[in-house]
Amino acid sequence: MGKKSLLSGIVMLSLLTGCGTSFVSVSPLELKKVNYPVTDTNKDLAFAIAKPQFVIKTKISTDLSRGLDTRLQYDVNEIACHLTGEIQKMLVSRGIDVTETFESKNDMTFTQKRETTALLYPVITIELQQHTNSRVAGRVVENTSGEIQVKATTKLVMLEPLSGEKIWIKNISNKKQSVTINYPGYLRQNSSPFQVQDTIVQVAKNIDNLLMKIDNEILKNVDKFVTKEEFVFLNDDIKKLKNIKRY
Repeated sequence: MGKKSLLSGIVMLSLLTGCGTSFVSVSPLELKKVNYPVTDTNKDLAFAIAKPQFVIKTKISTDLSRGLDTRLQYDVNEIACHLTGEIQKMLVSRGIDVTETFESKNDMTFTQKRETTALLYPVITIELQQHTNSRVAGRVVENTSGEIQVKATTKLVMLEPLSGEKIWIKNISNKKQSVTINYPGYLRQNSSPFQVQDTIVQVAKNIDNLLMKIDNEILKNVDKFVTKEEFVFLNDDIKKLKNIKRY
């Protein structure tokens, strides 16, 4: 996912902090790992997996960005790695050969695209929108209160990588929640993903919980929709796509 801030488009201001600022510890995400039974693979079905495509949309202040950015980057990276590993184990257990995992389709070579039946990846869109009022004395912010709305939409995408044609898209869920925020002064940058300023720790935890629910829902839907029998049935159409000259 890289070290570049996910809350892009926000110009960072100089750090202005009030007195008595304190940070509290936030636990790592609790993501379950499952051991699946091993099944003989069908070499006619060779899947590749791409890491989840995260789309982060924010309409929040620079101040709140400072307080949440490092934790959100950690969440995204943990969810991406966990889903990639668990989906791979799940497919192999169903007799589907998994050739490789990629950051995205763009990282596949022509040969890899040609020899891969389909590429599977989740798309996760997170929207953060702030609805707050700040009390200002002179040029100093004394207090900020209101709420932040968190919206998440998820889907599974399966495409034929050589042509780029999508085989199917499964819309999984739309979730929305609001979290109350109320903090004095300015927020400080959380340099560690496991330390969040005490005044917004509940916001961070709520985002954690939402992402863990998304992680679980995606795996349930892979379990439901991705079967060897279905893709044996679709394999003829996939082969036809590969024979279309698009390069």
